[in-house]
Amino acid sequence: MDKRSKIAVIGTSAVMLLIVIILGAALVKKLTPSDEVMLLKDYYPLEDTEVLVILQDQISEEKGMLLDG
Repeated sequence: MDKRSKIAVIGTSAVMLLIVIILGAALVKKLTPSDEVMLLKDYYPLEDTEVLVILQDQISEEKGMLLDG
């Protein structure tokens, strides 16, 4: 290989490595979890007089009623 071919191979390799690094950084940024927290009243939609029933760490399908509370 002459000097010009070596420079072309090194330059092409450097550009390809830079593209791989940029794509990897974008992928990591996209797949890492964010610090956003969802409000529980949005996650568990209940009426004002309803309560969520949790028995042995399981959320029941049936809802309770909040009376005099």
